[in-house]
Amino acid sequence: DLEVAARAGVWARFLNCGQVCTSAKRFYVVEEVADAFVARFVELARAVKVGDPRRPETDVGPLISRAALE
Repeated sequence: DLEVAARAGVWARFLNCGQVCTSAKRFYVVEEVADAFVARFVELARAVKVGDPRRPETDVGPLISRAALE
């Protein structure tokens, strides 16, 4: 299921703001659905709300430091 895979991929990448060694860095996708997977992944990743982790509308908190952000 492409939708399930793309959603899981986004959260695997951005879990803990992507600041842990277990954050997903590569995805192996069957060639026939690779373009569709990438398009959906990008769409979902762009929708992730970064902000104050204490707010309910926030999906992920900010990076740990300015250097990490840059």
